[in-house]
Amino acid sequence: MIATFFALLSITCSGNISSFNLAKKDIVFTQNRSISLQLSKKKMLQELQNLKIAFKAKDKKGISKFFKFPLDDSTISVYGIDSKIDLEVQDNHGRLGEKTFEKHFNRIYEYFEMEEFNKLFQNLNTDSLLKKNNIKSEKHYKNKGCYHTYKASIEGNQIILTNASNSDEEYLEKHPNESMACAEHTSSWIFTFDGQNLYFKKLIEAG
Repeated sequence: MIATFFALLSITCSGNISSFNLAKKDIVFTQNRSISLQLSKKKMLQELQNLKIAFKAKDKKGISKFFKFPLDDSTISVYGIDSKIDLEVQDNHGRLGEKTFEKHFNRIYEYFEMEEFNKLFQNLNTDSLLKKNNIKSEKHYKNKGCYHTYKASIEGNQIILTNASNSDEEYLEKHPNESMACAEHTSSWIFTFDGQNLYFKKLIEAG
């Protein structure tokens, strides 16, 4: 009887120890995964900082590093930018190559309103993305018909940078004869992080 009691006690203790060890492993795995995700996020945000620096300097070589060339029409509009660019894109089987991008950089920069990247970075504290995945800012200008909304969000391994414009309600109240002071428009630039580098994936425009 006593032997049976100790045998059962041994089995129970052994089971508890096994459960404890499994629980401990789960905790360690969760902690390690959390640390790994944070390190990956830090690398991603460092790449975003490099993107910010490249745009601030309007460095075409630095900016081109964030694009995987050639680009096709499914990622960004490669036709209609300029007649000269159209010919080069056509010769390149309907894709925008790195040489064309850098050769006509100023025109491409202007056409896609890339200056808005600088305004976005000026109005958003991207460092705060380390603790949260979405940040947003609205910019209103006195006596101006437009106001701008700047957003940055992280979705998995993607960073989405969005600039939107619309009519300012306060301005419209002061100018009742104007039904619309600013055309509604949204541009979302999607970048993918591969673990080391950040690359442009797609531009989505609406309005």
